Amino acid sequence: HSLVYDSTIYVATQSGGLWRSTDAAQTFTRIYATGTRIHEIEVREDSIIMISINGYGIVEINERTLETKRLNGGDWPTSGYSRVSFDYVRDHPQVMYAQLASSDGFDINSLYKTSNGGTTWTKLTDPPNNVSYAQAWYCFKLSTAPADTNFVVSLCVDPTYSSDGGQTWRTMADPHADYHEVTWINDNDFLVGNDAGVNRFKKTAMTTFTDLNNGLNITQFYAGHFYPTGNSVVGGTQDNGTRFSNNGSQNFSNINGGDGSFCSINQQNDGIRYVSSQYLNMRRQSSSGTRRISDYIRAQVGGNDGVWFINPFEINNLDGDQIYVPTRDEIFRSLDGGDSWVQLTENVLGDAFAVGLSNSEDPIAYIGGTASRLYYVKNAASAEPGEEVPIWGQGFLPDRKFLGHTIGCIEVDPNDESTIYCGLTNIDEDSRIWRIRYANSDSAQYDDISANLPQSMPVNWIEIDPDMSDHILIGTDFGLYTSLNAGQSWNKETRFPNVPVDQIRLRHSDRKLYIYTHGRGIWTADLRDNLIASVPQVESPAITVYPNPAANNLNIKGEFTSLSIYNIKGQEVLQSKNRSTDISSLQVGTYFVQLKNKQITTTKKIIVQR
Repeated sequence: HSLVYDSTIYVATQSGGLWRSTDAAQTFTRIYATGTRIHEIEVREDSIIMISINGYGIVEINERTLETKRLNGGDWPTSGYSRVSFDYVRDHPQVMYAQLASSDGFDINSLYKTSNGGTTWTKLTDPPNNVSYAQAWYCFKLSTAPADTNFVVSLCVDPTYSSDGGQTWRTMADPHADYHEVTWINDNDFLVGNDAGVNRFKKTAMTTFTDLNNGLNITQFYAGHFYPTGNSVVGGTQDNGTRFSNNGSQNFSNINGGDGSFCSINQQNDGIRYVSSQYLNMRRQSSSGTRRISDYIRAQVGGNDGVWFINPFEINNLDGDQIYVPTRDEIFRSLDGGDSWVQLTENVLGDAFAVGLSNSEDPIAYIGGTASRLYYVKNAASAEPGEEVPIWGQGFLPDRKFLGHTIGCIEVDPNDESTIYCGLTNIDEDSRIWRIRYANSDSAQYDDISANLPQSMPVNWIEIDPDMSDHILIGTDFGLYTSLNAGQSWNKETRFPNVPVDQIRLRHSDRKLYIYTHGRGIWTADLRDNLIASVPQVESPAITVYPNPAANNLNIKGEFTSLSIYNIKGQEVLQSKNRSTDISSLQVGTYFVQLKNKQITTTKKIIVQR
């Protein structure tokens, strides 16, 4: 935000230039055009804005006149670099430092200093070879002390600092890899953000740090799984390994390193768990030890190039020895807990990513991925390669709005193996959630069930309530949403944070929901006590249900063709077509009234009270 003008903020984009709002983000105007990514913005108290542009350098912009000047004098290179991180000394704004990443983003190019506001730059000494800049494309930050013109911190995978203006570089404490941000408290104390959280440093004691992460619930979970009973849970986290919580404890132990990815618990033998890290490095853990189980798959598909960075896999919850692994080429299957693998499919069109299994020991496996490609394999536990069947193609095309997207999740209706739900994870104005009926036949029907969901919002994961298929729960890039009427309308879970939900898992035995967020840890909800974690009503001004609370009779004002009442377990307990319905047989408690007419299904929550 501007340090001079109220309500003025600046937004840098990947390819659309620099934008400004002068009315607190109500409207925006582009003030600097470039088709190249802008990595950083710095603002000064003298109405100067500076931006760093990939492969181009630093540009100064006057807030008042919008005049621009490129700061590339002296030793500044003409080419050979990409990302630029820079900072100026707050008490001496003419003194600036910059670090440039190599053109491929996997190393550092060089560091520079200017004492005249960027008119000329002087190349500094290179950091030591043991300081890694191998992920400059991902984590790359330079910062200066606010009053000390000679103190500068250079961060990437590892940290280093200089107290003599970049002539020599020194070792500093390294609490965790991958550094992204620095905030100064005063000229001696500063905060550093990395992939493990936040740490506090002192300029005068750089070999020590203070960990500030106790109770900081911002862990980024990619995926997870539940145990057959109880509250124990596992989850794969971004750059913090796979974590285990015993019986719902707030304290998690690390059970596997790297970028924690998909993980599962054998539901017939919870002493066996499957964990993975980046690029499909899978392990089976049990009382007899840990064994790598994905080497065969990786060898078949060409190593890292043939798999995803966070590569999914699914186990059959009715047979924990069955594992299904999509890769960018084929799908692989194991029937013995990963001891051996066979190819389930041939090389399918598009890059396979999602696998959904029907509720059977010899399930139908539905397979989806890029370009909206979609297949099914009947009797997946015994099928041979080549038995996969495309759900669309060969003269039959689905709704055009379904085409050309990435299927990130497939959920099979636990009560109907021919009905599947697909969540689309790329950002697009077309619907992000579809129901496909008769999916295992040559007459599949595609239903857009996005209804009132926010437009373009990726749907990352879907769960269907086994006790009521009309009850759908979805994890999105903007929190948790639920529907009680098969996707005709959606409710946002208001007691849940507005955070990306990468995965949700519903344990069918007791309808306990596990929610894995990318930034706010793991949450749970008990659907035995509520159809959804909280129950905002679907408002329809044309229909009124009264009285509420009700005792023995329930009245309906408005047009409807049928009425169904469900208990909190999702079980239908009463049907009626009358405007006044006798509910004296219902026990005291919370219920949901579902009213249908030709256009819409409306759900109301009622309390039976006597």
